[in-house]
Amino acid sequence: MSVTPHKPRLSITERNILIREHYTQQQAGYIYAALSKEEMEVIDDTEMMDFRDYLAVAITRQTRNNQRLRARFQKLKPVNPHDYFQREIAWLSEMKYLVGTRKREPTTDDIRQEIKENHISETFRAYYCIRFPDKVQPKT
Repeated sequence: MSVTPHKPRLSITERNILIREHYTQQQAGYIYAALSKEEMEVIDDTEMMDFRDYLAVAITRQTRNNQRLRARFQKLKPVNPHDYFQREIAWLSEMKYLVGTRKREPTTDDIRQEIKENHISETFRAYYCIRFPDKVQPKT
């Protein structure tokens, strides 16, 4: 999967309408405060994501530098591991593309460093739990 545009790009007006229709006023305010226009465009252009992911991504960003928050999501497990791992692989593919936008094709070491520094696996777990709460359950 790639971040190359594969669907019509949303205009700012279309994006604002979708946000108003899908989120509460408080959630919308949080999205606008947490995500830049460019970040929302990346979400829009990403094959596995759309406007329904704005809030999950905005909240997930907080988990990168907050071990306590990340640990909260580690107490949950996916109901369907196959779905979880498919989505995680797609997430990692998107991350590889984004790392590659830094002027050159990323090396394996670049990707490993990015995964370690940004807690990518834990961050993905947080995203998945927030975005798909009906697809997770407490670990036993």
